[in-house]
Amino acid sequence: MPVCTSAIVLAGGASSRFGRDKRYLEVDGETLLSRTVRVVRTEVQEVVVVGSQVPVRREGVRFIPDGFPGSGPLGGILTGLEQTRGQWVFIAACDMPLLRPQTVRFLLALAAQADADAIVPLAGGRSHPLHAVYRSSVAAAWRPRLQATERSQLSLRSALSDIRVRWVTGAELRSVDPRLESLVNVNTEVEWQGLLGAERQAL
Repeated sequence: MPVCTSAIVLAGGASSRFGRDKRYLEVDGETLLSRTVRVVRTEVQEVVVVGSQVPVRREGVRFIPDGFPGSGPLGGILTGLEQTRGQWVFIAACDMPLLRPQTVRFLLALAAQADADAIVPLAGGRSHPLHAVYRSSVAAAWRPRLQATERSQLSLRSALSDIRVRWVTGAELRSVDPRLESLVNVNTEVEWQGLLGAERQAL
C-alpha cells in the first residue's frame, strides 16, 4: 500500500520585517499562499494550512489555527503534524515564491528510502528546515519543547537535534533544482522587488 503523504503550509507569521502580510503578495495574479498550496497539492494527498483563515479554496486543503501561538514555526509545525494523516509530511513556509513541485517530489522520494525522521536540505552554508520532510511521529519528540520556559527550546533548528536527520546536500538538490530556487524566501520589501525583477520569467 502506498505511504500516505501530507503537506503543512505555514501561514501564521507576523511578517514584521516585511511590513505587510506576505501571504497576500501576488505573482501573476496569484497570492504566495495560494501558489504554495497549489504546488504542494500536486505531490501529496492532503494539505493543511496552519494560520489564520484566508480565502484559498482547493479540494483536499484544510485550514487550522495555530495551537501554539507565539511559539514560532515549531508550534505551527507541531499543530499541523498532530492533525495530518500522512506518515511523511512536507513542510513549506508560504513565503517561498519559487517553490517547485519537483523538489517536493524529490524530497518525498528520499524520505521513502531513508532510515531517518526528517529529510532536510543543507545548502548555502545553512539548513532549510522550512523546506523539508518530516515523519509525523516527530510530534511526540517535539511536544515537550513547547512546554519549556526557555525561548531557545522553540528553535526549529535546535529541535532537529532531537531526531534523526538525513541531510540533503546542495549538489543532490541541484539534480532537480539547478539554481536552488525552491529554497529562496523573501523577508523584506527590497528582497521581494529584487526577486520580481530577476525571476519573474521563472515563475
